[in-house]
Amino acid sequence: MKGISAVILAAGKGSRMGTDQPKQFIEVGGKPLIAYCLIAFEKSPVDQIVLVSSRQYMDLCSQIVEKYHISKCRSITVGGACRAASVLNGINASEGDIVLIHDGARPLISQRLIADTIDAVKKYRSVVPVIPVKDTIRMLAPDGELLPALDRSRLFGMQTPQAFFRDDILNAYASLESKGYDLAEITDDVMVMEKGAGIKAHPLAGDEYNRKITTPSDMDWLSLHIGRKHRDEDER
Repeated sequence: MKGISAVILAAGKGSRMGTDQPKQFIEVGGKPLIAYCLIAFEKSPVDQIVLVSSRQYMDLCSQIVEKYHISKCRSITVGGACRAASVLNGINASEGDIVLIHDGARPLISQRLIADTIDAVKKYRSVVPVIPVKDTIRMLAPDGELLPALDRSRLFGMQTPQAFFRDDILNAYASLESKGYDLAEITDDVMVMEKGAGIKAHPLAGDEYNRKITTPSDMDWLSLHIGRKHRDEDER
């Protein structure tokens, strides 16, 4: 086995944050969001980190990698036209037999979740962390009428890192491309495996702190929790 690669996505624009700078580069607790992800994977069992960035922020990513001594990050690659295209660019730049794909806007990723994901993918080939949905969920009919509530006990939110064998997910991407599938319709990585290879993902327990930072209120939440979360990690 060649090892394990982590592809960290930092190419998004973060338009919902309402800031000039993409959210992954906003500083919280003295560090940019993306630095927390990089540091977590640097400490983890992965062998290589591939950072995916927009071309405009490649130099800034290089500076962050150098400043925080991310020795496992040996490749910074340019993102694509959509999330799935960025993931594919990152996988193509990876070297490991196993690939973990993580959103750079989830800075509180834990060592427990990284290790659990690695263990699970060796057994199940396609894995995704999930957390139970707390709110009551309803769909709207085309006329705006509320439809009956969905069974909350069967609803789960998807998280990252999502993990696969590298050859499996590359073959799944090739299958989608041969069918003319629009990659912009792919919202997460397990969809690639489902639609391109017919492989269902195995769910594993996610982490409430592994929240995707998307809006200003998420940033307020992060500011309250980031110091405590990392102190807890250091004490383990």
